Amino acid sequence: MKENKNIKILIIEDEAISAMVFCKELEDYGYHICKPAATGEDAVQIAKEEKPDFILADIHLAGKKNGIETVKKILIRNKANIIFVTGYSSQEMTNKIAEFKNAKLLIKPVKTRQIVAIINSMLE
Repeated sequence: MKENKNIKILIIEDEAISAMVFCKELEDYGYHICKPAATGEDAVQIAKEEKPDFILADIHLAGKKNGIETVKKILIRNKANIIFVTGYSSQEMTNKIAEFKNAKLLIKPVKTRQIVAIINSMLE
């Protein structure tokens, strides 16, 4: 298993309780958690400063940009693996996610162990 503390994760989630749970539980697994972002605009700025290895992004966000648009903007400057989460799955959304090179999609409710399993598989 890789050294988790060297892996930075940016959490982009506008539901405060979900963001807190993801932050706490992923920290318990030993990951370095960047400052969480509730909006796409905040996420772009945080990614620029902290350069995450992984981005856990809700697709539906508060603010002007959704999670997909936000991640596209972040990937202009930063190389990162992406885990999108959503409560609403559709073929159109699956197709949009497929456009990303290193991206996976999880449907809510999401368990932290699912996220960890994806991170581990992407690191292999």
